[in-house]
Amino acid sequence: MASQPQMQESRQKPDWAAGWGFAWGYACRSAEVLAYWVPVWIPFILLAQIYSRGLLPALEEQRRLALHAGTLAERLDTDSARAGELDLTLEALDDEIYHERLLRLFRDDARATVQHNTLTLEFSNEDELPTATR
Repeated sequence: MASQPQMQESRQKPDWAAGWGFAWGYACRSAEVLAYWVPVWIPFILLAQIYSRGLLPALEEQRRLALHAGTLAERLDTDSARAGELDLTLEALDDEIYHERLLRLFRDDARATVQHNTLTLEFSNEDELPTATR
């Protein structure tokens, strides 16, 4: 049998690493292993960044909003009721018959003026100052 030619090491040591035999081999093997596993670690690093910079802040915001959900629902109900009242008032202010009724109602106590679709009521008593302006 013919002897097979010995494989020479393809890695050449730089001059500064001449006396470092074992350490150089260990460093080269570690670099090879790291380079081999880079395609596996990159997605893990990406997922860790998504988790720490995206998911965690979103979960904290969700918890914060959940704490205030009752207050927000209550405010929504109050604001919706108030918006309905304001819509009715606005509709009434557009009605000329409503203007005349208010003028007759407050003729004795107040001076009411209607100009350019704006109704302003002025009372002599400071406690009762409902000013309806559109």
